[in-house]
Amino acid sequence: MGQHISEVTVVSALYYIGRDKWKHSGFGIGNDAYKNWVKNLLSLDCYLYFFVDDYYHDYILEHRIKYDPNLEKTVIHKIPLQELEFYKTYYTGLSCVMSSPEFRSKLIYTTSAEVNYCLYNIINFNKIEFVKKAKDENNFNSDYFFWADAGGMRENISNYENKKWPIVSTEYFNDKIIHFSHTDNLVINDDKFHYFMSQNRRIQGTAWIVPKNKVDTYYNLIHNEIDNIVKEGVVGSDEKVYDFLYVNNKELFELKKCGWFEYYKMCSVDTNKLVKIYTVAYSKPEFITLQYAQLKKHCKDNFELIIINNAKDDVVDKEISEICKIYNLQMISSPRDHKIANVSHFTAINFALDNYAKKDVGVDITVIMDNDVFPYKDFTFNSLLGNSEVGAVYQQRQDETIEYLHPIFSMISNKVDMSTLDYTWKTYTDCGGSTDDFIKRFNLKPNWVKHTAAIDIETDYIFTKNSQVPFPYKKEYRSQIIGGCMFHYYRGDNWDEQRPEYHSDKFKFLLYFLNNWEKYGLNLDDRVHYEKAHAEKGWEGKDFNYRNYRFVFNNPNSNESNVFLDLGCHDCQGLQDFVRNILPIDNTWEIHTFEPNMLMNPENCVKNTFGENFNITVHRQAVWTRNGKTIFGQYGHDGTSQGSLIMETGGSKNYQDYFSQHEVECIDFLEFVNQFKDKDNVFIKMDIEWSEYSILRNMLDRGWPKNIKKIWVEFHGTYDPNVAQMRDGILRQVRETTQTTIEEWH
Repeated sequence: MGQHISEVTVVSALYYIGRDKWKHSGFGIGNDAYKNWVKNLLSLDCYLYFFVDDYYHDYILEHRIKYDPNLEKTVIHKIPLQELEFYKTYYTGLSCVMSSPEFRSKLIYTTSAEVNYCLYNIINFNKIEFVKKAKDENNFNSDYFFWADAGGMRENISNYENKKWPIVSTEYFNDKIIHFSHTDNLVINDDKFHYFMSQNRRIQGTAWIVPKNKVDTYYNLIHNEIDNIVKEGVVGSDEKVYDFLYVNNKELFELKKCGWFEYYKMCSVDTNKLVKIYTVAYSKPEFITLQYAQLKKHCKDNFELIIINNAKDDVVDKEISEICKIYNLQMISSPRDHKIANVSHFTAINFALDNYAKKDVGVDITVIMDNDVFPYKDFTFNSLLGNSEVGAVYQQRQDETIEYLHPIFSMISNKVDMSTLDYTWKTYTDCGGSTDDFIKRFNLKPNWVKHTAAIDIETDYIFTKNSQVPFPYKKEYRSQIIGGCMFHYYRGDNWDEQRPEYHSDKFKFLLYFLNNWEKYGLNLDDRVHYEKAHAEKGWEGKDFNYRNYRFVFNNPNSNESNVFLDLGCHDCQGLQDFVRNILPIDNTWEIHTFEPNMLMNPENCVKNTFGENFNITVHRQAVWTRNGKTIFGQYGHDGTSQGSLIMETGGSKNYQDYFSQHEVECIDFLEFVNQFKDKDNVFIKMDIEWSEYSILRNMLDRGWPKNIKKIWVEFHGTYDPNVAQMRDGILRQVRETTQTTIEEWH
């Protein structure tokens, strides 16, 4: 079990820094938005230190006492902006650097907040000072301090009200400084000046966790780094400071890979629960090594893997025993009865249950899992089980009243009396069929974990890079995805006696998948990329949220073209990020980038950034729902803000720095996408300032193109609950009615 951890103190702050008067709307989210978001943080059941100025003090107090009336868990410190440590130490120096002609002449992204507004940097750099003050006082006797931005929780308040947070676990609360990051392998190749001037953001400044005994160390490191950048005449966001401190002091840190604002959900899961995983080893000892390695890499529970040795012969028995000794895994030797594969499997499981699992107290979740199931993405069994007492992959039978815990993957919580649990097979099901009686006897409501009916590994549906997997393939090479996070090899024990080359070839595919699935812009999330298995009899009208699903790989191969559409070029920030970090784009890809703002120069930007190395076409049109003309509004002090937009979207009412407007040509984006062939692989980045709602809705209404493999969208204005509801509706419809992966992007 994990180490004992006392309380965690959440630390945050909100100061007036003139956001409502900023000229650059791209970073000028108004004060009202932050006041709305901070209510979510204030509604949490947590120990909270909140630093504030006079401008926000009464508002923060008003909303916190709704949830902590006597302020028993809250300290609100009112400290004037000018009295903050980083203001007194660095404001003058930073201001001089940021206003100097030398600094201004070298700017690449002129509308970024961190190169225009000194107070923005002061508040962000001062986060560690706020944390240090909370640590020095430590009213709640905390071992850890969790910095959380005032505006970092942006969903409906019902997701936060009175929720105990964070859930303390050794996954996020250990001896390291924890940073949430867009990558878990941060490397900086650029020199310091160019990196700070870029829009590359790897570590997120929104939230981080520091142990009490590391606060002073981190405080000194950040102070020293700010000293250095002022002396060197380099200024960038606090994220850049964290990036550099990480690469130079990796022993102090641990990165947790995630998207923007995902830290709340990640720290809402109890990963201290003890999970014991029972898996039967029959003929593939090498699977033990790989399964254990993948579990250690991706399972965020406190787990133990237990091997049920049901070896087919003495040679395999010896190999299984040796592997268990090497990895210090508990091994249970079950009676061998190999006449019938199904009988052999249930006999081994029942032996382990009756003699070990049912007698084991202190276990929170018992898992039965095939030994050819391999995690490929971070997960917890706790989240897969949810609030149910039991969970499993669903297996449909002709009699739809049959619901049983299939041993491919099933979970039983300690809320259930397992004394009568039995994995004996039945003729109308298979191994595990008798658990149908168990479910009905206790009136259990299983959580059916989504899984694919089949992944058809055929010539047209497989990673083919470097010919790592030979051809041809047949449908018998099918595999499965479980819960959007595990790969089920299928037929791993060779119970149907496949030829030797079947497994040698398929094992290569397994290894290639585990190491490369994410590089192709695929997000095999449990919400998406599942197509209802229409071949299953009587499935029409069934609840889409569970039952069987099917996914077919349709990744780039030599017969397909790859297309990237960059909607909203601006200064090439997003395009640069996708080319260098997100997609495996090379000179074989066809790239189209759109920028209708005539005050921008995307042609020069593309040329200077990419040279002649990529096939990029620049379009000076606005993407829209029709062909023709439209009015394009320019925002920012010089009209080049990232917030410039099509006026008929209505988004302009959210911005206060209008510059000018002019007529531009617009194109029907759906028609543009439809010019590409169905077999082409189209990937889209969409950052188009409020136009996303009209365009996505238009595409859904008129017929979503089948060739769009993945789309990244920045949704604007979601601090407004009505807009957030519109976003959620679009995301839901794309995920449930198309084969496209859609992901929020910032």
